[in-house]
Amino acid sequence: MNRIIKLSNVTKEYLGSSEPALEKINLEISQNETVGIIGENGSGKSTLLKLISGYLKPTKGSIHITQKVESLFDAEIMSVPELSPYKLAKQFLYLKGVKDHINEKINSIEEFCNIGDRFYDPFYTLSLGMKARVQFAIKTSFYSEIVLVDEVLGAGDITTIKRSSDRIKRIAMTSTFICVSHNISQIKYLCKRCIWIKDKKIFRDNNTEDVINEYQKYMEDKIDTIFSGDLIKNEHQEDYKKIYSWINNNLKILKIKNKVEYSEDFYQINSNENQISYKLKDLLGDYPNSFLAFNDSRNTVINCIDNNKIISKMNALSCGEWLLLLNIHEDNTNAKKIVKLTVHKTTNSDPPVIMVPCEISNQSQKSIESWNSTKCY
Repeated sequence: MNRIIKLSNVTKEYLGSSEPALEKINLEISQNETVGIIGENGSGKSTLLKLISGYLKPTKGSIHITQKVESLFDAEIMSVPELSPYKLAKQFLYLKGVKDHINEKINSIEEFCNIGDRFYDPFYTLSLGMKARVQFAIKTSFYSEIVLVDEVLGAGDITTIKRSSDRIKRIAMTSTFICVSHNISQIKYLCKRCIWIKDKKIFRDNNTEDVINEYQKYMEDKIDTIFSGDLIKNEHQEDYKKIYSWINNNLKILKIKNKVEYSEDFYQINSNENQISYKLKDLLGDYPNSFLAFNDSRNTVINCIDNNKIISKMNALSCGEWLLLLNIHEDNTNAKKIVKLTVHKTTNSDPPVIMVPCEISNQSQKSIESWNSTKCY
């Protein structure tokens, strides 16, 4: 096959960093290959993609590329938000040197966006979902021989995701396609070859099925080793004291009988989505009767006091970091447990429950999501 990308002994070091972002990378990619790149956070996946794109230069080694590279999801074309999607599309095609069938391409972009007359309104006036569709439609309307993608899918309603996925698949089939993603299903769907970056180096490079199977086994073993449900000391005392203060100021609204005493000890557990209640049962010996959950990054509070729905509601917690106060509504002090929960998304899990955000600092009933009517099945 015709080799079009070659990295020879490439190392990338960032100024001020004590260790390289990538080290001694040797990689060859042939024309029309579809290559997925996986690895843990900080392993160097995106750095590798930026080196191939030319956005970054290697500190050591050499990179040789014989065809034009296109990164689908840089946002330079959206740098004038006062322009309408129509004008942005026209500008993008002009900058790419497209001269023929301009109107047809713009009509195709407008059709994919599916935002009606808003296609002619200023870009900054659109909703986040509309902006995402516009950017995707414009950037995928024209692409080069080598296409680079960094976490392309994962936002939007199910119809948008399906249409986006189908379009990316068509691009992958007609180009040399390189994709970085934490979404294993996406890599399997799009790529025949997979590269696993580990400890700043290429750890595995083989067919997608074999590499992903080994990677998933590695991650499962790592999770079991790191998160064992042991009692540890809280390293975020000030943040948690703020939460406890907020709880005690809202005892009546939360239907908690007694003042909650702050504790520095808590359990740390790691779980996949839809498996949370079973992990907690292993810890407690039984399912909790109630729980209060906090997610700081989502600015969300969940108060669940319905014993009949504990399992379904707990298993519906979306991926991220949670602080759980179990059995907090009871009189029995010994039954109360504090758990720092990390939820990982599984490839076969249902979409996460969408929760109403609330401000912990807002001392009112409006700041609590009752969640009693949310379906979690």
